[in-house]
Amino acid sequence: MGSEHWQQVTEIFHAALASDPARRDAFLAAACGDDAVLRADVEALVAADDEAGSFGETPLFVPALSLEPGSSIGPYRIEQLIGAGGMGEVYRARDGTLEREVAIKVLPQPVASDSERVARLLREARLLAALNHPNIAAIYGVVEADAHRGLVLEFVEGPTLAERLGSGGIPLPEALSIARQIADALDAAHGKGIVHRDLKPANIKAATGGIVKVLDFGLAKLDADDGTESARGLVGALAKADDLSHSRPVTLGASRAGAILGTAAYMSPEQARGHAVDRRTDIWSFGCVLYEMLTGRTAFCGRSVSETPASILTSEPDWAAVPETTPLAVRQMLQRCLERDPLQRPRDIGEVKRELDQALVDLKPPTVASREVAMPARRPQAAPRWLFAAAGLALIVLVSVGATFFVRRQTPPPRLVTEPALQLTDFNDSAVHPAVSPDGRMVTFVRGGFFGTSAGGQTVQIYVKSLPDGEPVQLTRDPYQKEQPIFSPDGSQIIYAAVMPGFKWDSWQVPVLGGTPQLFLRNASGLVWFDDQRLLYSEIMGGGIHMGIVTSTQSHAGSRPVYFPRLDGGMAHRSAPSPDHQQLLVVEMNGGEWLPCRLVPFDGSSPGRPIGPLDGQCTTATWSSDGRWMYFSSNAGGAFHVWRQRYPNGTPEQITFGPTEQEGTALTPDGKYLVTSMGLQQAKHLVERSKR
Repeated sequence: MGSEHWQQVTEIFHAALASDPARRDAFLAAACGDDAVLRADVEALVAADDEAGSFGETPLFVPALSLEPGSSIGPYRIEQLIGAGGMGEVYRARDGTLEREVAIKVLPQPVASDSERVARLLREARLLAALNHPNIAAIYGVVEADAHRGLVLEFVEGPTLAERLGSGGIPLPEALSIARQIADALDAAHGKGIVHRDLKPANIKAATGGIVKVLDFGLAKLDADDGTESARGLVGALAKADDLSHSRPVTLGASRAGAILGTAAYMSPEQARGHAVDRRTDIWSFGCVLYEMLTGRTAFCGRSVSETPASILTSEPDWAAVPETTPLAVRQMLQRCLERDPLQRPRDIGEVKRELDQALVDLKPPTVASREVAMPARRPQAAPRWLFAAAGLALIVLVSVGATFFVRRQTPPPRLVTEPALQLTDFNDSAVHPAVSPDGRMVTFVRGGFFGTSAGGQTVQIYVKSLPDGEPVQLTRDPYQKEQPIFSPDGSQIIYAAVMPGFKWDSWQVPVLGGTPQLFLRNASGLVWFDDQRLLYSEIMGGGIHMGIVTSTQSHAGSRPVYFPRLDGGMAHRSAPSPDHQQLLVVEMNGGEWLPCRLVPFDGSSPGRPIGPLDGQCTTATWSSDGRWMYFSSNAGGAFHVWRQRYPNGTPEQITFGPTEQEGTALTPDGKYLVTSMGLQQAKHLVERSKR
């Protein structure tokens, strides 16, 4: 039997599931008429569904695979099946040209030649191509070979949210963080007029502590009522593309009237009734997913899939199952998301994002240093002052509690500086990892990071501001850990390290003027430019945590190791090349403990030697612009302060003192100023200028 028969069976089957079980025989008699074969096939699927359980995730039948492991489609070698359903089969594959893992989605064999299903697959490709967002799995292209046509998609590692939920609910802070990323993905799709229509835990990848990806836009549609310019443009582009490809026309506004598309436990009431849907159907599904993360159970559930739509239309979730620790505002937002009347739900997902943002801020603990230190009270007119003197460089700094500052270099003889430091940031949490732009006009930093050697793990974001009085601008909003932002050589981008699922350290870039972060370089952190062509970065070797310094071009061409710690547990996190490109300052740790910094030859001819204060932990390092001095953040004296040492064999000397601590050694291009973070319970940025 042909694909048209199979499609007819599928549509009647889904409609039968949504019908009243007591009247199902009458429904099937009317829908199938005198076609006994059609009715027998539908009844077989309904019977199999009744045995499949209440969640609708168990396959009703397992057809022969379209692609076998070891076979190829175009340049992609199939490795294994990773998912299958009525909308397609998804395989893990290896891109032999670019040497990367990808996901290949093809149509199941029974409908592989169906022109409407092929058109729907290509439409999914065009919808995905219109979306460019870190929380949506990307599309790389379309591949055709023999009788197969498939989508080449980003392969996202880690468990699906459904797999995570198999062991119960998710702790509140993590659940809200995951929900915030899902909302971001929906916001990006809705901004283009795209409604997902099948949002569910199985279509979401969420690794612990990592980035969230929304998958499978196979049932997505364009919102016919969306009047935004982006949506109108996308409708036009899709219509033009469909016309150019001579494919069978596909309805852009909605599916066939009365057709029920989606997964039973997560479909909205209007979806269950077969009515037209808009972005508010995704808000309902989002509410179902968030409820399940908080409670470990589905919001709506029947004894079988066929009973679930009735539950959606008639019952309420068990609100008592929501943890008591859930903030009231989140509870109220969740209840609004699951209102049966679409008009009573949040107007758009942006409202949900704002509620989640506030909840995450309220849940965020204060940043604490590695030991408890009492913070002095602020004076109303002047901050407390301490003097800092440095022989030969005259780094004399006035520090107020929780500050970051510039220090201006002076020629000898040194003299004391008494001008107050200029404060650059004033957040209620930390501002760390500062870096200055190539023209010296901007500073970027991480807000929310941990200071000194205290444990990491909280959500942090990348910020940028103009010096000295510009307002800080937030550039990222995702929840995974970030470190060491730097400016690109032309100052247009900020590159930063992010800890991805599976303890993978990748470098990302985001425009200084704002925009969507993009992957810059995989398996690369602590990245710096060595020259116009080459980069220096830290790379994890093998599948463990052994991390060393590597140099290559941005395309990984000419890659070679410069320094790897001798022990397998060693991690060389950051490096700073000398102005003459002959030496590197390396910041490393072993067994989770920071070590003294290391001076390593760039040619990799030796493992180098420890440098700077040898009786303390070193967390940042840099060079003076003339290469004569090396600067370090070290806790050699029991607290983090800035140290310096003359290259190559000078004696380390501490150049900042006092009850506050300093970490970070970012010099301005002219070498006259140093930007660093200082803090006790929280770190802020200040700039210090010396008197002439």
